Amino acid sequence: MANEIRLTLSLAYSKNGLTLSGTTSESYTQVGNAANGTVQTIGATTEQLDFGEITGAKFMLLKSNAAKTAVEIVYVDKVTPVVPASAPIKIGGTQGNFQITAEDVWYAITNSGSVDLSVLVVEV
Repeated sequence: MANEIRLTLSLAYSKNGLTLSGTTSESYTQVGNAANGTVQTIGATTEQLDFGEITGAKFMLLKSNAAKTAVEIVYVDKVTPVVPASAPIKIGGTQGNFQITAEDVWYAITNSGSVDLSVLVVEV
């Protein structure tokens, strides 16, 4: 089977009469055969993200399931403990983040409370 993986990214902007938008889409044929999707509750203590049995090159999508107005922020990094001030990934409200990575271990923490984080990884 071909083109099992489809990525679509779009960005739109509109302010003071200026409107900009763009979309790009790519399809990929999966060389591996694994995918994993979970919802993980992230709290104020660093914890490892659950990738199931997936190792090596992968697409990783992280999405906060918090309310858009939530004050909790999820900080994600490849090191433990996660230090919010230096974490390369910050996800707040209903935001998400996409990475192409070969790193097998990622960690997350919140600034306060807890957040349900959707974790989707697909072996490339």
